[in-house]
Amino acid sequence: MHLNEVYGRVKSCFRWGPDYETSGRFEYWDTFTDQVRSGVQVKRDCDDFALTVLELGIADYGWDRDKCRVARVASELCP
Repeated sequence: MHLNEVYGRVKSCFRWGPDYETSGRFEYWDTFTDQVRSGVQVKRDCDDFALTVLELGIADYGWDRDKCRVARVASELCP
């Protein structure tokens, strides 16, 4: 499944930052898959991290989209 590899690739490019700081919105979901592929550092939040792991796993590692799930949960701090 390569989960650890995908997670490590995304984590190596990730620095946590709140949506209001990175997108100007209170809540905003977006991926940074292209930046991970290029090795570029980005400042995003946990939602973006999870979505990027999922998208990269499906696109680059052949994960079965029908077997993948992302849950949205509230947390007090997510750095």
